[in-house]
This record gives sequence, C-alpha cells and structure tokens, in this order.
Amino acid sequence: MLVLTLVACSMSGLVHASTWGWNNVGDSYWTVNPASTWTPGSLPSNTPSVADRINLNRPYVMTVDEPVSVGEASDFIVHTSDGELNITEGGALTVGYYRQQGAGSQPTLRLSGGTLHLIGGGNSTRFGNQVGGTMTSNIEILKGELVADNTLLMTYGSPTIFTQVGGVFNPSAQDLSLKNGAFDAYISGGSFIADEVLFNNEPESLILTIGGSYADLIRFRKISGANAVDTIDLNFNIDWSWDRQNGEMAVSEVLDCSGAGVVNVNVNFDTYRPGHGETIVLGSGKAFGQNDTPLINTSNMVFHCVTPGYAINNTSTGSKLQVQVTQVPAQSALFPMDAVPHEEADAAVIERERFLQQRWQDHMDEVSSELADGTFEAYVDGLAAQATQSGAVEDLYLHFSRMGTMYNMPGINTVITPRMLARGQAGCQALVDAINTSPQGQRIWDLDTVQPAIYLLEMACELKRLGAYTGDFKEDVEAIIETYIEGQSYYDGAYYTTGYNKEVFAMRVASLVSILYADDASAYPLTKSTFETFWDNVINMSYDADNSPHYDAGTGLREILRMGYEMDRVSDLQNSIHIQRIIDRMARTVCSSGQSAKWGKSMERMVGQGTTNELQLDAGVWLTWDLMVGYQLYQNPFYLYVARKYADIYLRDATERLTNEVLPHLWIWPEHIQAFEVTAVPGQADVPSRITDRITSSTYYDGLLLGRGDTNYVHVQDKLILSTGHHPRSPYMLMDLSYTGHKAAHDHRIGVDVLMYQGAHLATRYGRRSSANLTNGIFAGPAQIDYPIVPTASSDVTAPSNGSDAYSQYVGYVAAFDYHIRSWEAVQISDDVAYGVVDYEQFAYPGVEAQRQAVLLNNGVLVLLDRIKAVSGYSGGVKVGTLFQIFGPPAQQGDDWVLQSAHRATLPGGSSVPRPDIPTLFYFPSVGSASVKYVNNPYDEYASVNDVFCAWKTLGVGETVEVVSLVMPIRDTSLVAALLDDIEVTGSAGRYTVRLPGQNSATLRVDFYPSQEATFIYE
Repeated sequence: MLVLTLVACSMSGLVHASTWGWNNVGDSYWTVNPASTWTPGSLPSNTPSVADRINLNRPYVMTVDEPVSVGEASDFIVHTSDGELNITEGGALTVGYYRQQGAGSQPTLRLSGGTLHLIGGGNSTRFGNQVGGTMTSNIEILKGELVADNTLLMTYGSPTIFTQVGGVFNPSAQDLSLKNGAFDAYISGGSFIADEVLFNNEPESLILTIGGSYADLIRFRKISGANAVDTIDLNFNIDWSWDRQNGEMAVSEVLDCSGAGVVNVNVNFDTYRPGHGETIVLGSGKAFGQNDTPLINTSNMVFHCVTPGYAINNTSTGSKLQVQVTQVPAQSALFPMDAVPHEEADAAVIERERFLQQRWQDHMDEVSSELADGTFEAYVDGLAAQATQSGAVEDLYLHFSRMGTMYNMPGINTVITPRMLARGQAGCQALVDAINTSPQGQRIWDLDTVQPAIYLLEMACELKRLGAYTGDFKEDVEAIIETYIEGQSYYDGAYYTTGYNKEVFAMRVASLVSILYADDASAYPLTKSTFETFWDNVINMSYDADNSPHYDAGTGLREILRMGYEMDRVSDLQNSIHIQRIIDRMARTVCSSGQSAKWGKSMERMVGQGTTNELQLDAGVWLTWDLMVGYQLYQNPFYLYVARKYADIYLRDATERLTNEVLPHLWIWPEHIQAFEVTAVPGQADVPSRITDRITSSTYYDGLLLGRGDTNYVHVQDKLILSTGHHPRSPYMLMDLSYTGHKAAHDHRIGVDVLMYQGAHLATRYGRRSSANLTNGIFAGPAQIDYPIVPTASSDVTAPSNGSDAYSQYVGYVAAFDYHIRSWEAVQISDDVAYGVVDYEQFAYPGVEAQRQAVLLNNGVLVLLDRIKAVSGYSGGVKVGTLFQIFGPPAQQGDDWVLQSAHRATLPGGSSVPRPDIPTLFYFPSVGSASVKYVNNPYDEYASVNDVFCAWKTLGVGETVEVVSLVMPIRDTSLVAALLDDIEVTGSAGRYTVRLPGQNSATLRVDFYPSQEATFIYE
C-alpha cells in the first residue's frame, strides 16, 4: 500500500503523523483546495482549476516512497515553510509546478532516491520566489532524478542553494533562468544538464562549484543575458579522481560567459596535489549545434588558485578551459593544517557505495550468467578450490544456498545441495577422526574438534532447510550428537562463559543442534538447555570480546550474531547492551583510513622494503559483516559507513594474503545486509576523539576477566582515540589502555599503538610483542637495565603473567597488576585539534606516577608531554623515559631527532588513489636532564627492521622527569633542518608551550598545563 508520510515537527519532537488522504485535516495545517478526499495515486477527479494546490505551510517533512501523480499540469505544490519534501527510493511524484516561497522561510526539496517530474509550462516552477531576499530555497539531489518539461526559474528575488551529489538534474528544455537573486550550485556527483543559464537584466549572481569529478556528466554550456552588474564565480575543487575519465574530466562540455562582467575562476586542489607544471583541464567540449565550433571564451575570466602552496596560469585554448599548475616552494617541512578535509564529500561516499553495489551486482550477474550457460558447477568448484582457509568451503556453500532461496534461483540449489551433502558426509568422518586424535581426549572441547563439529552441523541445518536432511547422513549426525555432544563435555544442561572465543565457538555447536531439532521438543534437551543458559549469559548477564581486532571481529561476537539471526532472536541482540557496546567500539577502532587499528594480539604485514614500507593492518574479513549487522540492529549509519570503507580496501586492493577473502564481502545474508538504499555518513554524535570502555569482573579472576554468568561487573578503560575527522586521510591515533580480556596486552597501557596520517603509518608497533619496552610510550625499568633493552626474548601477547616468566623476573613487576590508573580522557578541542590525557597513580613500581598528555593536530603532528614522578613509597633506582619504535634504517638522524624512512599509505579507492609515501620526524625538543639515544635491541624478534629512539634517566627520590616529544609527518625533507630550528619549546614543572611553524607566517601553539586540558591557538 502506498504511504505518503506527513510529519510535523515541534520543540517536543514528532507530534503529528498522517497519510495522504484527507479533507483539510485540522491539526495538520496543510490545505488542499477544493476540500475533497484524496486517494493514493492522483488528485480528486473534480479538481477544477489552476488554483488547486497543496500548501506546505508548516515545518513538516513529507515523504513520498511510491509512485503518485498529483494530476493535471495545472496542479502545483507551494512550499512556504521550513519543512522538507523528500522523495525516497521507489518514490515518484508527478506534478504541474513546484514553488518555494514565503518570507523568512527555508524550504527544502530533497531527492534521496525517487523522481520529481514537473510537467507544467512557462516559468511557473520557481525557487527563491520572494522579492527582497528574505527567504532561502534549498534543493538537494542525493539520488534519484528531477525532470522538468520547461524552463526552471532557479531564483526569483531570493537566493537558492542547490546541492547535487548524485542522481540526475535534467530539465528537458535544458534551460535555467535567474531573476534578481543568487543561484549557488554545488555539484559533485550525478548528472547535471543545463545548456543555457538566462540572466534577466537585474542584479543576479551565479556561483557554480564543481566538487570533484564523481559526476557522470555536468553540462553547463552557456550563460546568456549577463551584464556588468551580474557576478559569476566558477569554482573547481580538484581531487584525485579528476582525470579518471579518458584523461580529462567530464564536467563542462562547453562554457561561454561572454557578455558578463568579470568571471572569477577559482581552483582548489582539495585532497589532490598535482605535480609542478601539470596541466589540468577544467572544461572542454564543442558548441551546441554549431558544427563542432569551440565556444570556450575566457576573455573576461580572472583565474585564482585558492590552494596554499600552488599557483595557476591560464592556458585555455579555444576548446578547453584549462590551467597549468605551479608549485610555490613549501614554507615548512610540515603539511598545512588544511591539507586534508575533516570529512568526506558526499559524492566520494556515494562513489564508494556505487562501486560496492556494482561489485555486488557483478557477482549476482556472474552467477546468473554461469547458470544460464550451464557452467555454474565448474564455477562453484573453482571457487571452492581457492577457499583454502578452515570453514571457507562451508561458508561458500551457505552463501550460494541462501542466494538460491532468497533470490529465487533454484538452479543454484540443484548444484549446491548435493555438494553440501557430500561435504557433510565427509565432515562426519573428519570430526570423528579429529576427536580420536585430539590431545584433549575423545571429546569435543578445543577448536581442533569444535570447529569441525560446527562445519558439519552448518551443512546439516542448511540441508534440513532445503528438505535434504535425510537417510544415512541424518543417522550419522545423530550418532555423533548422541555420542559426543548430548550430555558430554560442555553440553550437560547449563554452561556459563567468561566470553573466551573458544567457549563461544563451543556454544555454536549447541545452537546448531537446537536449530536442527527445533521441531522435536524431546530431542537433545541437555544440549538445548546448555545453549539457553549461555544465551542468557551473553545477552543479559555479561559479555565482552577477547580484546584483539581480528579475534573480536571474527570469533566470539561473530558467532553470537550468527546464532541470533539463525535462531530468529534478533530482538535479543537489539536489546543487549553488551552486544551494542562491542559493535560500537568496533566501529570506533577502525582508523579514519578504513584500516582496522591495531592493539595487543593483532594481524598485519609489511609490504615493500626500505623507502616503500606499507604496513597493512587486518582485522579479518568478518569485520564488515559485523558492522553491517550492527547497522541492521541499531540503525546507526556510522557502522555502515565504516564497514564500507573497510570493505573498499579489501575489494579494490586485496593483497596476496587477502585474495581468498574477497568473496565474503559480497554478503547476501541476512536479508538486506548491504542496505544499498542508505547513503551512510557520520552524524553529529560521531565525534572522532573518544574513549571506549570494557567490562570486567569486580570479584572473579583478579578483575582480569568476567566471571561465568557474572552480573557483578565494572566498566574499565579500554582505548583512547584521537582524530580530527573521518576523511580517509585524516589523522588518527589510538592508545591501548586496557588490561582485561583474554587477549589483553597488559604491559602496553600508555603507548601509541597506531598513528596515521593520509593513510600512512607514522608510529606503530610491528607484530604482537607484549613488553612495554617495545611500545611507543613511557617505559619504566629496573636499575640494572641498559635502558631500554630487557635481555629476554620478545614474546607475543599471551595470558597474564603471574610473575614467573623471564621478563617479569627481570623487570621486577607484574604487568597485569602493577599499573594503577587514576584518570583518562579524550577531548575534541576543535575541528583541527584533539587532546587526550592518561594518568597513572602507580606505573609499574611503587611510588612511581606517570602521566601522558597528547595533542593531535589536523596536519598529523602529535605533540606529547610525558611526566614521570617519584612520590611517597619510591625507593629509587628505577630508570624511566619515553621511547619510540623506528622502522629503519633512518633516512636522516641527529642527536635528538630521527627521520624515519617513508611509509606508503593504504586507502580506500584502490590503486587509482594517490598513496603518498610519508616520512616521519621523531624529535625530543625538551628532555630536562634526561639523555637521548638511538639503539638496536638485539632481543627484539624484529631487530633487523626495528630500532628504538628514546629519552631516559634514572628517577631520583622526589624527582619529576618531563619529556616533550614530537611525531611529525614530513611534507618536504629538504626543510627538516629549518623546521628543527623553528620549533620552540619553553616551560617547566608541567607548564610548557610548544610552537611550530605554520603556513603563511602563522605559528601553531600548543600549551600544556599541570592540571587542566591543553590548549591550541594560531599565533
């Protein structure tokens, strides 16, 4: 049934809703003349004259989500409020005219997927229809199409703001008219077709901004009737994709502004930085209907470059509007503060979504083609041969089996069903063999037996759904359940978990048995009861993930989400504060670049050597699915936005290790998982800088884990995240403060695990090394240490030590228990600046306090102030300091600074995106009486590629050690010496001022204080 929703807005929220079909409804404040009842799809049959109209005269939102015609060409809508007419996916509205008017109003027409067709003649459709400029019209085209059969009057006395990031704007007459007002148009995507813009001999203004080349076509050929009183600004925002279409951008086919006064052509390079001397075509084409004669006329154009550090020269020809770029010598080795935007343009987001949707559709089309050609069997077998990871073949078969059912493609099931049966039959024997050879005894207990049981039962459940769970296979499965599951090991009627991923996997076995025999209440009651207690535990009592990027995304949480959907318990997931906390945290711990951040026990690999290092972090293929499910559950578009950035990197730039993991990003289950109808962008609540938390027991496992069925839990620190935006090139820093969970890195506490800028890693830790002397943080060691080298082999993050291991024995503290945090905070000081502080009242040793303050700037610079203080209970002898891990060999080096060789960026957008190689300068400008040194740690397993740069001293009784350090991405390495000379640090006793050179003689000033947030100003 067609529903046209009318929503009224007030200070108290939504107060009225109705559907289209009323007579002058009293509390709706809409008027329909004549007073007669509407029916969905048309105006009343007795509509008599041009006076018939709909008045949108209150701040309502009217949503059209299915096709409807408002009748004859004489009917029209008058929009006189601050409300919104929104035509969504599948919606279509046909009407004679549409007019935005009303003193003081700001009406909005938004197309977010549907079509508005204006069928009236003349200039009767008017925007900005208020002489005197007391209103503002708004037009937004995100998706969908605006079609007009005649000229549109885009401004009539008041300004109109037009934004297009997708869809089609196509008045069939291809003419726009301006009358006594300003038309401000921003176009960054879709198709915009307007052959002629007509000025009307009154003061008019045209501001046309082309925001990147995501558009399929922007045709803006000719401006007529302009004179000296009119103003024209043509703004071109160039980005990396500008020249992607056959070497020239597809913007203006022809542009002629002759007859106007001065025309300003403003060029901004946005996130793209061209080479010196490069020619950029702004517009090209041929005359409209004039035998291919060029009509580019630049005689009255004045060209401006608004990007700092660049200048342009007009090199236009008769057929091309173009400029030549000249790079002004850099004023500083640092990047400008505005070198990267804070947020992505909507057009870039939509381009990514179009790419992902096309890849998904290509997959669907490929399957259809294989079915039609009779080659689907070979196609599936080829994919199965590539599915080398454990469980990948089962996932592949489930993918296709669900596709066959959901999209009515029975040919798929004809092929897949016998393969699932064969896989299941083989799985029976494989499971029995695994049980008989397991070091855990003849039972289903650890992953060596639990995972084969899951794969077998997945095939059994899907075969049952298809009506093929019968015969010998069914008997074999039941024999396994009766022998090794029902009443055995975990499955004796009740099970409560600490949240460990292996325990969750084991409960997936119970859930699959429950699904398989849901229609038989008497079958396997102990196994079913076991699952119910577990489910109550993780949904209602307590649950948190393991505390590792790929473990969190690909093990426990994933399995719980699958159980919830497979067992039709989605509402349980939606209502669980524990599931929502984990999913939200997962979204926040994906870097702005789209890579997962790293901490603790992580996965990554280094690509390239020397000057082309590219560290690729990886949280596994399931992170995308988890976050897409998170959007389904909690309707937070940010989860979808992050999932798509992450998926983009996988699908466009999959490395050798990832090639077998591309297919799962084409998820089809659960239904509508991709939500392609939603354009997902961060919202106001998605502040880039924040802290995340975890829960742990206040009574069990020394507070390091949750107890089984624990309800007496506490919230504790997890991650501290600083960033200045969600743009893929925005800076992002993460410090892991956590100590709880099965994969926690107990000794990291205050180190920088990830610092990225423009997609390149500036400071990080390679591998899973567990000890504090292999981080980018404060490290305290014993008196005998040759700081910072601990003479024990580096080891991976593992279960918490009880103090008996070699490292703990040497340093004399136990990492799980000897750090006592006092406070931690993250603050978004401004769009350009983020601040964080972590304060420990005991840092490894009794009587030692430590505090780190961090300021992250939008140009990627991280300014740190570390304070280590001896207080009551300190007995002396501890060596303390600040250290950084340097991936060498260093490009340049001085007494108190090191220039790390360049690291290559990893960004969404694939190989077509410029991926800069960014070197990083580490500098200790103020260390007091500490010493600075650069050493290689021979006990580090990565000693061949990693050195340590540190400032350190022995902490005296009653002493405070203060170290100021800077981590800086470098734009021009030839200016490093000048940069070091220009940096100024003054202060003492916790009050420090750091001054850095900025652009255009500006100084970037950061002030630290002993007991308040840092501040930032431009001097």
